[in-house]
Amino acid sequence: MAPSHVTSHERDDQLAAPTTVEAWHLAAVQTLSEVIDGLGAIVSEPSKDPKVLVELEIGALQQRLVNSWRAFCDAALLRTDRDMSFLFKEPALPVRIRLDAERKAIDITWATPEPQDGAPFLLPGRHALGTTTFAEPSNPFQPVRLTKLPEDTVLLDITDALHAATAAVVEVLRTVCRDLSHHVATLPADVGYQQMSFFVAFYQRTVRLLEQGLGDDEFRLWDRNVVEAASFVEIPKAIVASSTSSNAILVLAVSLVADLYERAMKNAEMEHGQDYDVLVELVSKRLNQAYTQLSSILDGHNHILLATHGAADVKATPVVIMRTVPVRLPQLALIPSQADVLRDLLDSVPVM
Repeated sequence: MAPSHVTSHERDDQLAAPTTVEAWHLAAVQTLSEVIDGLGAIVSEPSKDPKVLVELEIGALQQRLVNSWRAFCDAALLRTDRDMSFLFKEPALPVRIRLDAERKAIDITWATPEPQDGAPFLLPGRHALGTTTFAEPSNPFQPVRLTKLPEDTVLLDITDALHAATAAVVEVLRTVCRDLSHHVATLPADVGYQQMSFFVAFYQRTVRLLEQGLGDDEFRLWDRNVVEAASFVEIPKAIVASSTSSNAILVLAVSLVADLYERAMKNAEMEHGQDYDVLVELVSKRLNQAYTQLSSILDGHNHILLATHGAADVKATPVVIMRTVPVRLPQLALIPSQADVLRDLLDSVPVM
């Protein structure tokens, strides 16, 4: 019988980059060889409790499994030649991996958890993979359970699509600007600029996943082509011209803000090259200006709605809630100004 591994006459050979099929079988060979070696080591320790040794070996293999999956995800997310956005959708370990030799592809299956009312709008990202190279962006549109609001809160339906779209864009920009303050301004300029690029890529990949869940009838004239916006201020009108549902408004708000975020970075690079101090300053300033401008426009929409319902003089803080639990139209909530819940609802306001 051949030895389980070579000891005295090892030789290293290198092969060209393998195909998917070749890589699959080579990985299986290596994995099975290592498992056999590990079990062989257990058998060779007759003086120790084999059950304890097996448990230790299983624990070590599980950790190697997690490490291998994380390494795969980190490498795959750098690929530019194919869409790896599914890794953002299901960051947990898969329950089954199957080789499709005919297509030279790999089918990966995950367990499907039950949906939760309180699930974030953006899907989980790299934090679940244990990767700390970049911070992932904050989630806009946190769900708000209406029954948890103070009893004397007044709720007004937002029925104007432009009002709702403006509120959605303001919410996205609020979280974007907060992330700039927390995760970019505190870093060296070159690293901070890379962090901004990661934010944009995260949003864009996540949006592609979210768009898959939208029906054709959630787009204007059932046309999935979205109207482009030339500036941040024009995004709400582009959303209204493209969508027919509040769900689509949320997705398109993230999508169009991410597109203009990326455009702002490219324009800055064309003018200032790789001067990262200037790039971070210019792009951050542009995003904060957009947030301020659209916040003022949103205040106008809110005031019109309040005046229409005779509530313009009510002593309360108006807060737009885009994702209500239970699901209903977006709401303009008039919340008592001293209510503790305001701190949670408004904690994403960026430091200007």
